[in-house]
Amino acid sequence: MEYWFTIPGSHPSGTFWYHPHVHGAAARQVSRGLAGAIVVRNDADSILEISRAPEATLVLQDFDIGRNGIPLEPSPMEQMAGREGSLVTVSGRANPELPIQRDGWLRLRIVNASSSRFYRLGLEDHPLYLVASDGGLLCAPEMRDEVLLTPGERVEVMVRGNSLPGEYRLLDLPYDRGGMAMMRMSSLERTAVPLARLRYEGQADSTWDLPAKLASIDPLPAPSVRRTFQLGQPMGMMGGAMAFTINGRRFDPNRIDQRAALNAIEQWEFVNASTMDHPMHIHTSPFQVIDAAGTPVPTWKDTVLVKARSRLAVRTALSTYPGLRMYHCHILDHEDLGMMGTLEVSRS
Repeated sequence: MEYWFTIPGSHPSGTFWYHPHVHGAAARQVSRGLAGAIVVRNDADSILEISRAPEATLVLQDFDIGRNGIPLEPSPMEQMAGREGSLVTVSGRANPELPIQRDGWLRLRIVNASSSRFYRLGLEDHPLYLVASDGGLLCAPEMRDEVLLTPGERVEVMVRGNSLPGEYRLLDLPYDRGGMAMMRMSSLERTAVPLARLRYEGQADSTWDLPAKLASIDPLPAPSVRRTFQLGQPMGMMGGAMAFTINGRRFDPNRIDQRAALNAIEQWEFVNASTMDHPMHIHTSPFQVIDAAGTPVPTWKDTVLVKARSRLAVRTALSTYPGLRMYHCHILDHEDLGMMGTLEVSRS
């Protein structure tokens, strides 16, 4: 089957991705590799200091493979926690090499295309300069020692070749996603996992600094509608199966959970009283995260981490497309087990 679609000229440039969304089988299909990156470029992405650098797209995926080479099926407890595989690949390769010139830059587009795994990324002896997130460029570069990438999230980082020539590892550092004691992953007990190798090759003809400003992003205005979404932790069985819930309800494809008006500005608060982290994703409508002062952060996101025993609000403009769209936890086992809802957006 082929899909044809037109990307509007107003679409932001950035790093995006695609994957199957068959309810009940999304985690199984993505954990077997069904995902890919889409890079969108337009005139807004013409910042010379970024575009002149060599770039690489890193699609992070993990697999649980048996001795016979056949993918293993997770146990019920592994599904509840969110499956993780022992084999981690970068764009289909194990520990690939990333060349960089001395005094030059390298642009990395990174996609977390794993069904459940969180990647806490760190590069030996090199800071990461974050320049873009899910919805495109940031307002300004942000220097980070490490970057946490939850399932579904994307980032673009710049790496400067100003360390001693040699080889440096891009690492997936331990991270605790939480969970009930009986099903908790041993994330903090494992060692750092090498993902790729940064290798110095040659000398750059010239060197330059990143600009202080990248993009102009206006904070969204005050919302006309506020909604609350309670994220439920499974404590038993619903309808004969394990279940995760939003506002006490498991996903039903025949039910509309929320109704909204096209072009409305809405603020959604996710309340996570559980012991597990949940990265929440809204289809079609990018949002801005609300900070501790109650102000929208001028960065476009479509997936955001709601940590265990915490609450977090986002503000979105339900523009452009009327119709149905989904919102769900991007730990795809949790989505398959019910942590998803349907939003209908209608013209007023």
